[in-house]
Amino acid sequence: MTGLKLLLSETGNRCNQMTVFMLYPQTISKMFVRTFFYLLMAISLAFGHTQCSGQSKPVNVTELLAKKPGILIDVRTNDEWNSGHRPEALHYDWNSGDLQRATLKLDKSKTYYLYCAAGVRAGKAADYMKSMGFKNVVNLGGYSDLR
Repeated sequence: MTGLKLLLSETGNRCNQMTVFMLYPQTISKMFVRTFFYLLMAISLAFGHTQCSGQSKPVNVTELLAKKPGILIDVRTNDEWNSGHRPEALHYDWNSGDLQRATLKLDKSKTYYLYCAAGVRAGKAADYMKSMGFKNVVNLGGYSDLR
């Protein structure tokens, strides 16, 4: 921004000055674009993370599978799987590419329920499966959210 200094009063050798800023059209448009950009970033940070975090409430897997039958898939690593998992779950490690290879053989018309440690990998896996033509894929969140 450029400024224009105006002399307000003179007292002895001292001058009181005030700077008046001139806002030119290009300065206003730059300010608008910058403000709009920051607003969009704030909105995307506030609302864009919901799918990756999975479910917010604990999920009773037994009831869910009884009401809406489907296939439960654990996408955690082998170490995580070995430390505990749902007995009815299949295991396809997202990080090693197991799930990506398995999608070539899975039935796209069935419903799939995915979980991982916190819901992030399950969210990525769900997005991947949907991009491969699977219609019914649900991110259940993290293993600790399952009952």
